[in-house]
Amino acid sequence: MATKQHCSTITRLQTNKISYIDSNAFSGLIKLQSLGLSRSYPLKLYSKSKLASSGRKATVIHSLDLTNNFLLEIRHLEFGDCRTLFVRNNKLKKLDFIRSLSQLIVVSLTSNRITFVNVQDFAKLTSLKELHLQHNQISELYPILKGLQNIRILNLNSNRIEDIAKIFNVTLPYLSQFDLSNNKVTLSDQDELGLTFLENLNLAGNKITYLNCSGLPPVLRSLNLAYNNILEFDGNCDRLFYQVTKIDMSYTNLIANGIDVQKDFLDKLNLVNDLDVSDNPIILNTFVRDLYERVGPFLIGIHLNKCNISAIPEKAFAFDYLRVLSLNGNNLREFDMFDVSGNDLNLITEL
Repeated sequence: MATKQHCSTITRLQTNKISYIDSNAFSGLIKLQSLGLSRSYPLKLYSKSKLASSGRKATVIHSLDLTNNFLLEIRHLEFGDCRTLFVRNNKLKKLDFIRSLSQLIVVSLTSNRITFVNVQDFAKLTSLKELHLQHNQISELYPILKGLQNIRILNLNSNRIEDIAKIFNVTLPYLSQFDLSNNKVTLSDQDELGLTFLENLNLAGNKITYLNCSGLPPVLRSLNLAYNNILEFDGNCDRLFYQVTKIDMSYTNLIANGIDVQKDFLDKLNLVNDLDVSDNPIILNTFVRDLYERVGPFLIGIHLNKCNISAIPEKAFAFDYLRVLSLNGNNLREFDMFDVSGNDLNLITEL
């Protein structure tokens, strides 16, 4: 009697108590492409059994989710056609199980116990475009990046990286988003990073005191420096401030550290449409006037949280295209949007 074949393309088995999966468990689902096994503790994936059969009508999985399973080790993961792999919130230290998954495009290994990444683990992953390694214990990554020439998004948030040179010194022609927040980076002795097309860089929550912009890419558009204790900008930052469209300088102690916000920062802006200087005790009227003169026609978002603002002068935020205005944690007792903007047709969508 012929085996009945099913046409299901997505199977979700999340939040169960599956501890073992037979090698033929999905053999009848010839069109299965997405398999979700998150929260299936105590799932074990290191027995002699394989999750997919190798016959002519083997199951082809394009997306596999093994999130939240407390996995310590994975030995057999025979999904050679897998494109998207999520193994978040486990206890993995070794990544050799991905070596055979040469078709991977997106990999998320967030919140594991990874301290070292073997270059052989990623040697065949030349099609990889997104790599998420946040919330691990990684201090360097440079060797594996040589082969990841198609990488677009790299997330290393909340690791133990101190020196960017231990990550790069190799050209990544397509990398556009890089998150290095909540590490121990200083940027003080930075060289050219080779990030020619990087557009979005997150350096929030690091150890930056002297902002050295000399090695930052020429096409950078979004820069997050929040929660650094910035004492000084180098001369190359003028070019950077001139070109960015979004910049976050919140909780950086600019004014407390003696930086002239108007001369050293606002006067350098040219294309900014989203600006955050929260937790700096600005003089609102002067600040907004200077800001309008520089980027008035472009500004769509302004964030002034915890800036010790007690009153808002009339028409202080009369920016033509302002969509987002954030004034949390100030000392305001009253607020009238018409008095604030002087515009009958306010375009603000978030307040």
